[in-house]
Amino acid sequence: MPCSNYAKPSRIASCDRCRKLFQSGTLKWNVEEASAIWEPDGCALQYRSMNEAANCMNDLLITNKKVPFLLFVGDSRIQQLRDGLILTLTGHDYDTFANRLAVVEPESYAKYGAPEKIYRSAGAQIKFEWQPYLDDGAGAITNLLWNISKSEIKPDILVLGAGIWSIKDCEAAQKPQQACAETYREHLRILLPLLNSLATTTLVIWTPQCAVNEIILDADQIHFGYTNTNMQRFNDVAREVLSSGKFSPQSSVIFWESAWEASVQINDGVDGIHLGHETKLTLVQMLLDWICSPVRRDPTRIRNAKKVVRHSENSYCCHV
Repeated sequence: MPCSNYAKPSRIASCDRCRKLFQSGTLKWNVEEASAIWEPDGCALQYRSMNEAANCMNDLLITNKKVPFLLFVGDSRIQQLRDGLILTLTGHDYDTFANRLAVVEPESYAKYGAPEKIYRSAGAQIKFEWQPYLDDGAGAITNLLWNISKSEIKPDILVLGAGIWSIKDCEAAQKPQQACAETYREHLRILLPLLNSLATTTLVIWTPQCAVNEIILDADQIHFGYTNTNMQRFNDVAREVLSSGKFSPQSSVIFWESAWEASVQINDGVDGIHLGHETKLTLVQMLLDWICSPVRRDPTRIRNAKKVVRHSENSYCCHV
């Protein structure tokens, strides 16, 4: 049984093996190819080439009679995941945070947007919404998620996360980060019932605050509270709220633990704040493995995968 079936979200929530993609793992080295690979604890991640990822999207369209709809909500680090998915599917790189040579057309790449033609050529509906803050139930992110919940067209997968802007504002206001983390806790508690409601029709993934490179930030004299201690403090709060039965006994929202761990272990960011190229693409491969789990892999259609790690079919986290 595939782990991801857009027509039956309950099937997604029950697939414990596929969920290992979003749990703990370890960065290992492929000596033959001199490249790093991510291995979830207890199973293997399937790396997909651009050709195979595009074929997956086409096969999902045939299987589910609809174009896969992936929605990313958050700040610029969540935006990078959107851009990483577009890069993996099309070869077009729009992420100047990870690649200073990425080509951006100012007119078509308006604030946190990307050309619609890229979405179409990717074989999927991919959208990003700029929402860097949680709120008290009456703000922008609540309104956005409420509108999504009432829409006839809902995303198949919702990837969201926020926190680093709250850390920055807390530092600027000279408030204790612990006090700001408690406000963050209250806001996430308020948001959680809405997230759980969305999770009945959509796979909802909460992305933690990824690690920063404090050496680079110190060298550039950039502070603003950007420390891994603060990132972990906010992540601990989110993990507790999402996993504690005290707040939500039936929560189906996935806390993406491996996103934090991979960002710590790969640690390749250019500016010390944003995801590095390798980190971003590793996280995208985790998402693709889940998204593509209903599609049986056809070895005759695999072309030029950047990283091909051979495992038995049954060892993969998601397999049909």
